[in-house]
Amino acid sequence: MDTVKQPYYRPIGNEVTLFEQAYRHQLPVLIKGPTGCGKTVRL
Repeated sequence: MDTVKQPYYRPIGNEVTLFEQAYRHQLPVLIKGPTGCGKTVRL
């Protein structure tokens, strides 16, 4: 049986709350970072 591993994520500050509020109110969020750092989310 294959298990799906979730990536490790440690929140710093209140970004989780910020992202949840932006999603709830349908506001865009700009995510910046170097190539290959994991900005793309595949659903």
